[in-house]
Amino acid sequence: MHHQALRLLLAFLCSTFLAASAYANLPDSILQKIKKPTPEEEVGELISLARYYSRTSTVEFAQVLAEEGLKRAKALKNDSLVLKAKFILGSCYEDHGYYRLAAKTYQKGLALSKEKGTLEDQSQFLNAIGICYDYLGKYNEAIEVYLEAQKINEKLGYEKDMAYVLINIGLIRFNQKNYKEAESTFLRALKIGEKLDDDEVRALVWSNLGMLENERNDLDKTLYYQQKTLEIDLSHDPINPNWVGSDYSSIGEVWMKKGNPDSALYYLMKGLEIKKISMANRPLVTSHIQIAEFYLGQNKWGLAKAHIDSAKAIGHDLEDPTIRLEILRIDARYLVATGRGIEASALYENYIRLSDSLQQAQNYAAGKLLEEEFDLELRARDLADMEMQLLDEKEKSRSMRIALVLFLILIVLLVWLYFLNLHKNKELHTKQELLDKALAELQKRNEEINLKNEALEDALSTKTRFLSVISHEIRTPLHVIMGLANSLKEECKDPEHRRSIEILYDSTLQLIQLVNEVLDLNKLEHGSVKLKLLPFSFKQMLNTLKGAYTVECKRKNIGFEMNLGENLPEYLLADRIKIEQVVNNLLNNAIKFTENGQVKFEVKLLEENKDQALLELQVIDTGIGIPEKDQVNIFNPFYQADGDTSRNYGGTGLGLTITKALVELMQGTISLDSTPGQGTKITLILPLKKAKDPQNGESALQSTWKWPEGKTLLVAEDHPQNQMLLKMMLTRIGATATWTNNGAECLKAALEQKYDVILLDMHMPVMDGYEAAQHLRKKFGDSVYLMGLTAANIDEVNEKAESLFDSMLFKPYPQEKLYKLLEAAVNK
Repeated sequence: MHHQALRLLLAFLCSTFLAASAYANLPDSILQKIKKPTPEEEVGELISLARYYSRTSTVEFAQVLAEEGLKRAKALKNDSLVLKAKFILGSCYEDHGYYRLAAKTYQKGLALSKEKGTLEDQSQFLNAIGICYDYLGKYNEAIEVYLEAQKINEKLGYEKDMAYVLINIGLIRFNQKNYKEAESTFLRALKIGEKLDDDEVRALVWSNLGMLENERNDLDKTLYYQQKTLEIDLSHDPINPNWVGSDYSSIGEVWMKKGNPDSALYYLMKGLEIKKISMANRPLVTSHIQIAEFYLGQNKWGLAKAHIDSAKAIGHDLEDPTIRLEILRIDARYLVATGRGIEASALYENYIRLSDSLQQAQNYAAGKLLEEEFDLELRARDLADMEMQLLDEKEKSRSMRIALVLFLILIVLLVWLYFLNLHKNKELHTKQELLDKALAELQKRNEEINLKNEALEDALSTKTRFLSVISHEIRTPLHVIMGLANSLKEECKDPEHRRSIEILYDSTLQLIQLVNEVLDLNKLEHGSVKLKLLPFSFKQMLNTLKGAYTVECKRKNIGFEMNLGENLPEYLLADRIKIEQVVNNLLNNAIKFTENGQVKFEVKLLEENKDQALLELQVIDTGIGIPEKDQVNIFNPFYQADGDTSRNYGGTGLGLTITKALVELMQGTISLDSTPGQGTKITLILPLKKAKDPQNGESALQSTWKWPEGKTLLVAEDHPQNQMLLKMMLTRIGATATWTNNGAECLKAALEQKYDVILLDMHMPVMDGYEAAQHLRKKFGDSVYLMGLTAANIDEVNEKAESLFDSMLFKPYPQEKLYKLLEAAVNK
């Protein structure tokens, strides 16, 4: 009893002394900071950050935060926070591929949740344990915990969690090759997702149904399910890199099976690039194996070997047996392909041995674990017996000697603790000062960065406004120059003068193209270009291109050939203007750089389903070609192969940059194959939606069309030169108009007399065209035809303006376009 009393006294004195010394020596700055957030709030923030990074970014960082959060939660003895931290930590281990460690962490969380948690906590941990068992090949154990979780979900009425459990059970049936049962289970989960209108459940089911159809070799259904999954996963904000990356990789595998290497490689590499954001090991290994499979199929051994090595390096420490088997298989296949059969045979033997012994190894490990636990229990008992013997011996010794020894030890210990605590306090104070200094410096740098970002945003905004204003101011005089040049060209009979006017007209067109390219590049860089999906006749567009470029090539004395494949869709739901801009850029480039030979334009259908068509468009020329060293940079802004190209052929070097950006905006791909001195081939792959007949066919304008008698025309245009040019154009078709200088005068004239057609410029003093159109629509409704005239870019006209006007005419415009719209207006 005396010994126990001395022991308790010693413990009490030590703990009291340490606590008092530590608190007394803390700096005031630290005490103030401790009082601001509660410890529970700090732990909650750590766990929230861990959850965020585990879903969106670096898994290693999430693991560090989760481990620190668990440590602090245990210190606080807060069971709720401990459960949250254990779950996040387990998910980090799972993302790394440490499935046994993840399962052990989840099991500890399950035990605590059964004692002090909720049924919801138990369901969450059971589902996570089942996933780990699935990866480890313990399918029966996984089914058992899933069914236990399902009972809890049914009791709580959590239908979404019930759907997740069904999906996981379906995956096990899939791994067991029981495809019929797997499909039935997936469809049950989809039914719940449809009932709840939950896109996340739908995406998971569609992804797994795509995987199932892939095993059945129904590639069209597989592609359909994977693309729907990708659409939903991309709609999340923020996106989950593992989900989106896996979607891209799955689509790439389908294209690989369908024999489309370009699309396959694009989606596989895109999947790998996105998975690298989260740095989760298992998805990265899977992507490297898939890409290695692709390169082996293309006989590109070096590239295949690089990805096999990456898979081996990342997957070295993974506990997933299926991943280890896949690495052995792909490595052996590479050795066979490169003629190293003996080494491949050894790997195949390892593959078979690992596969056969997997279950045996698991059983053996379980037995060893039980044996070790039994040995530990025996040792614990021995230690307890020895401790009892030691206590008995101590009881037999003299009390005074023990008391003296303990007292001396206590004195020495207290002195040592005092100096140790003093040293620790000094170190802590120094570190705190350094930390405060670093935080202050970091805050200062953040403020500087924010100021620079604000200045950069202001500069970009000013640049955009400047380009928009200068565009309007440049287009207005260009419109006048082009119109007058066209008029003079038609009236001039002298060949020499006519040729000079043609040069003036062509130069004006080149300047307009330059303005458009600069504006398009600025909008694409800012992400402000949006696709306007409207139905149109695809074949009519191709015929129009054929007619225009046949004439253009004939002027340059080179051939032009258009080859159209079979079964091309008649109508598409797409942005026709953007598609024509892409094709025009490529054809104009081909013609510009071809002096002899011909230019070909080929279109064919690669794949199609009920709603979508995958088209391949190729532009092939026999021009000067592009050196291999310049092909990598040819899509960069303002880049041309060399100085002679710019001097001999002109241009800004923006055409291909804009083309590539527009193609990617349409979810397509662009590739280039060129040989100097022989020519260039550019290939586009565009996935476009099909449409029905829009039934809005346009009749061709007759060159003899004249303004009908009895029809009235009102024009609002403030620019004198534009008025002069427009009068010349209208005079040629026998039209007489009433002229006003702004929207207010136009509105007054319309109220005094009824007009059939009204032309309104958008930018005018007093009252602009938008405001005048609103008043006219409110007064006359659809009984008057309103045509808008503007020097703005087509993308700058908003939907509200389009709804006010029957048609829009963008300056500079040819007179034929004006006549065509006027004919449509009077025939309305």
